[in-house]
Amino acid sequence: MKLLLENWRKYLNEEKVDPEIINLIKKYIKPLPIRAIYLFGSSTLSPEEQEEQDTEKYMHVQSPEERDKDIWVQLDIEYNPDLMDEIHAHWENSDEFQELQEMGYDVRLAAKDEAVHEPNILLTGEVL
Repeated sequence: MKLLLENWRKYLNEEKVDPEIINLIKKYIKPLPIRAIYLFGSSTLSPEEQEEQDTEKYMHVQSPEERDKDIWVQLDIEYNPDLMDEIHAHWENSDEFQELQEMGYDVRLAAKDEAVHEPNILLTGEVL
């Protein structure tokens, strides 16, 4: 177990996600209960894998500095679709969302019943 935790910390420190960003996201989304936070999509790939994927899809390969890190925040409540649309609109128009975007993080919110269908890495423990 200790080795697993050490590897997890090492993985996060390899320029994947600054642990302070997790705290900042929790602070910004504080009024809404959070179940878990994931790194997802191409953000879970190594720099070499990302470059290979970019080359396959695009003529221009993004440098690590240009590439946003995709973060999925799963809320701990099942919201109806209309309310979730309102939550998304409010979040994406907030100063906090813009600040995280400028820092290179694309933070998306999801209801409890929405699953992450892309490759993902759990950044927080799920709240039971």
